[in-house]
Amino acid sequence: MGALAEILELLHNAYERVDSFTGTFRVWSHADASSDVLVERPYGDDGPAVLHWQGAGPNPVETTSTMSVWLVSPDRLRVEIKHGRNLIRLRICDATNWWHWSRAEGARFGAHGEDRLGRRVFPLPPLLLDPAQLMTSMRFEPYGLGTRAGRDVRLVRATPRAAWRAAPSYELELDASYGTLLRSSASDHAGRPFHVVEAVEANFGSRIDANQFEFVSPDGKDARPPGVEQAPAPLTAKQAIPPSR
Repeated sequence: MGALAEILELLHNAYERVDSFTGTFRVWSHADASSDVLVERPYGDDGPAVLHWQGAGPNPVETTSTMSVWLVSPDRLRVEIKHGRNLIRLRICDATNWWHWSRAEGARFGAHGEDRLGRRVFPLPPLLLDPAQLMTSMRFEPYGLGTRAGRDVRLVRATPRAAWRAAPSYELELDASYGTLLRSSASDHAGRPFHVVEAVEANFGSRIDANQFEFVSPDGKDARPPGVEQAPAPLTAKQAIPPSR
């Protein structure tokens, strides 16, 4: 079997190979400066308008965060994202329901949807765990072996099948045994990286306590179903603009 065929096989069955997984990933991103301003009315047409920059605003921004993942196949998942020690986002799924919390929106919950045959549809797992999602949109070029978080990896370049001038290219590191994506680096058309996700810890076959998949809102407030908005936060004088009539 050639190197490319081995990579495609590794990608195709990656999620099915994993019974359980715990991992910690470093996430780095760079946003270019932008002079575009967006106007939104998050509390309805009659509510106050909120202005914010599209992208980084007038100054380029670099951010670093940490993503922690717990998975018990096939349908229990917990993802935490932190800036420093501060939790900014939490996502939990089980066989029937999902819960999501963010510092900006608070807590929400809902049931998974159903397909046309009435079967419960579990949301796609993170791309890191299910890189087969890339197979329909990317072309792959294996280029070597390496290690990441103490595990052997296969090194792969990936480019979009539908090429356009601004399309990013990727350098990927796939776990050599499971196919899980342990590193992804996206670069712009000039070869400048702008988004990197890389494992600093990766454990397969981990024993995970069931309470990891029990939702407790970090802010102590009850979760609400989608479409039920929480009371808007007070706006500053610069943000509050009388609604147009």
